[in-house]
Parts: sequence; structure tokens; C-alpha cells
Amino acid sequence: MMSYQDEDDETATSQPRVRYEGEDISPTTTRELHGWYAYPIAAEVFAVVAVGRLPLHEQIRFAQD
Repeated sequence: MMSYQDEDDETATSQPRVRYEGEDISPTTTRELHGWYAYPIAAEVFAVVAVGRLPLHEQIRFAQD
């Protein structure tokens, strides 16, 4: 026999609870995940360019730290 508590447990595992009004509780799409993982690759280019633009004496000091 199923109790009232068991029904609440099933609902909690099948549907995420909304913590605040307007919260997006939809599952993350593959496209969103690809964007999330691609961001560091795109940001790395800017970091390399920024370090490459430093004067030589700044690069040497940076490498020694």
C-alpha cells in the first residue's frame, strides 16, 4: 500500500522543484552543453593574445613568478 509520503517522494524525484519564481527547470540541451564546453577554448585565445602583447620585460617577470 502506498502512503501519502511515498507519493511526495516520487514527485520530488520525477520533477525538480522550483526554488524561485521564473526559475528555468528545463533539462540542459546538448547545444547548451557544447556552448558551455567551448567557452574556455574561445577565452584561451584572448588570454594568449593578452600575454603576447606584454612588453618583453613584463613577460620575463611574469614567467619567473
